[in-house]
Amino acid sequence: MPFDDWMTPPEELELARLFLTHIDFDPASNAVAQEFVKAKTFGSLSAEDQKLKACIGECIGDSLQHNWSGRVWLNPPYSAGNIDAFVNKAVDSLPTIERMLVLVNSSTDTEWFHKLLANCTSVLFYRRRIKFWKIFNNKAHSRWQSATNGKIVNNPRYLNTLFMFSRSDEFDSQRFNWLYSERGTILRGKQY
Repeated sequence: MPFDDWMTPPEELELARLFLTHIDFDPASNAVAQEFVKAKTFGSLSAEDQKLKACIGECIGDSLQHNWSGRVWLNPPYSAGNIDAFVNKAVDSLPTIERMLVLVNSSTDTEWFHKLLANCTSVLFYRRRIKFWKIFNNKAHSRWQSATNGKIVNNPRYLNTLFMFSRSDEFDSQRFNWLYSERGTILRGKQY
């Protein structure tokens, strides 16, 4: 199943790295995004990405077929079926994950959203839509040309939610609040 790419903008990735301190694993990514994410290891279904080593992190191929551990950044593919598989894998991997951030659309009517909500340490409901980037011709673009009318656009359709998972609940919850409180409303979940 190919990933449907909505690349996280650099300013959101900077905050994620501040919270995580470093990113060990980005399960749903590509080589272009890794220029910004800077994960040690990433998952991609692209045969080209799978040839890459060291300079931007090692690509392991289909991350759903591998163990997840350490500090994880996940901006999963949002299409039906894809997102379900990534959320299930994320929640199943919690025993081996030290810290994880999962950025998704605020699809509160879905089973996968409630699965994340039921297992998270904290959750941020953004008060604005994130303007994701797209990748064209192996380059990241903050704005792109609409296929329907030719206008330059970056009009996000959905609000977003960021789920935080952590083993050291109190310290990480305070750090998460400190870093993200200006972006929206944060609620405490449970420690896994």
